[in-house]
Amino acid sequence: MMQGISMNELYDVISNSHDVEFTYDGTMYVLQTEIDGENTFLVIWDCTPGSPKCIAKYCIPDQNTIPKSVIDNILDDPCFDGKSFMDIKQDVVVDIIY
Repeated sequence: MMQGISMNELYDVISNSHDVEFTYDGTMYVLQTEIDGENTFLVIWDCTPGSPKCIAKYCIPDQNTIPKSVIDNILDDPCFDGKSFMDIKQDVVVDIIY
């Protein structure tokens, strides 16, 4: 089980456009909404000092609501060295929600 929050709580937090900062295998990541031009995206950033990079990005059809399907897509994306968030959730520590 993920440390710091349950999966149901994580879905609630994300669907309400809160950012989630978490640690996996010694690396900090941020899952957040991001506006790029006229589109809004749900993204995961690898926050490695000196070389941050976006490792997953999914368009949100309506910036006021994040549908479960978009949350499912990003959590199922194999962006952690071939593993998805769902694959690694037992090793994830949620550090901050804002």
